[in-house]
Amino acid sequence: MEATQQDITHVGVVQKIYKSYWWSIAFYSFAVLLYAAVDSGKRIFILEYVLGLTVLKLILLMVALELIRWQFSRWQTYICVLGGSIGVFFATSVLYQEPTASALLLIPIIVSVAFFRRKLVLFAALLSVINFWSIYFLEYRPHHIIGLSDIFTILSVLIVCTLTLLSVLARGQEVLRSLTASMNARQLLMTENEMMQRAVHTDPLTGISNRVKFTEHLNELVTLSKSSQFVFHLAVIDIDHFKNINDTYGHIVGDEVLVQVARSLRQEFGGNYFVARYGGEEFVVLGMEITSDDFVTSMEHARLSLESMIFNSGIRVTISIGIHTYHTPEDAETAFQLADAALYNAKNAGRNRVVVC
Repeated sequence: MEATQQDITHVGVVQKIYKSYWWSIAFYSFAVLLYAAVDSGKRIFILEYVLGLTVLKLILLMVALELIRWQFSRWQTYICVLGGSIGVFFATSVLYQEPTASALLLIPIIVSVAFFRRKLVLFAALLSVINFWSIYFLEYRPHHIIGLSDIFTILSVLIVCTLTLLSVLARGQEVLRSLTASMNARQLLMTENEMMQRAVHTDPLTGISNRVKFTEHLNELVTLSKSSQFVFHLAVIDIDHFKNINDTYGHIVGDEVLVQVARSLRQEFGGNYFVARYGGEEFVVLGMEITSDDFVTSMEHARLSLESMIFNSGIRVTISIGIHTYHTPEDAETAFQLADAALYNAKNAGRNRVVVC
C-alpha cells in the first residue's frame, strides 16, 4: 500500500470517523441491552457474550487503533478503514444468524469513500470479502445458516456496491478536477488582471504610480472633498535643469536620476501621501489628513534631502516645488493648474525652492 501526502491531509476526516466508531460502539451496546430486556430467554447469553465480550473487544480495538494511528500517522487512512473492518468482523461474527448482519460488511467500503481514493475503496472491499469468508467458513457455523444462494447474493451486493462507489468516486474526481481547473483559470485571470491594472497605473521606469493613477486619485479626492469638506494638498515637483543632465551625461544617466529621485520621494513620504510620476522630469505628491503647514514642511524637507544627495556619476540635482491646497468648488484640473502655476513661479524665482499658491 502506498502512503502519500494525501493521507496526512485527511486528519480531520479520520478523527470524525473515529468519533463515529466510538458512537457506534455506544449505540451497539444500547441496542444489545434493549434486546436483552425484551428477550429474557437469551438474557444471560446476550449480556455475557454478545454485550460483554464483544464490546470489550471493540473498545480494546479502538484503543489499539488510536495508539497505532498516532505512531504511524502516514498510514492512518488505511488504519482507519482496517479498524472499521475489524470492528465489523466482531459485530458480524456475533450477529451472523441475523438476516441483515451481512449488511455490516458494507461499512468499511462506505467509510473508505470519504477519503476520495480508489485504492482505499478496493482495499476496503478486499477486507469485506475476507471478513465474509472468515465469518461464514473459517469459524464453525451450522450449514443451514447460509446457503449457496446466500453466498452469491452477499458477494454480488459487495461487488455491486464497490463498483457503484468507484463510479461515484470517479465522477467526483472528474468534477473535482474540473473545479480545480476552473479555480486555477480564475486565479490566473485575476492575476493577469491585477498585473494589467498594475501596468496601466505604474510608471515602467521608476516603479511608482503614473499620470493615469494620479488623475484617478486626484478626481476621487476632489469628489470626497466636495461631499465632506475633506482637505488635501497638491505639490508639483520638477527636477531643475534636467535637460542639461541628459545633454551632458546621456539619457541612461538621466533615467538613473529619475529612478533615484522617485525612490527618494517614495521613502520620504508616508501613508498620508501619494507619489506619482506625472511625466518627463515632473513628479506629483498628494497630501491627505495633514495641515497645510505640515505639508509645506515635508516638501521643504524633501527638497533639502535631494539637494544633499550625490547621485551616480557624481551628479547633484535640485528640485522646484509648487504647492496648492484644494478649496471647494474647484475641479481637479483647476487644482492642478494652480499647483503648476506655483511651480512656474518657483522656477522663475531661481529654482530649488518651494512656492505656495
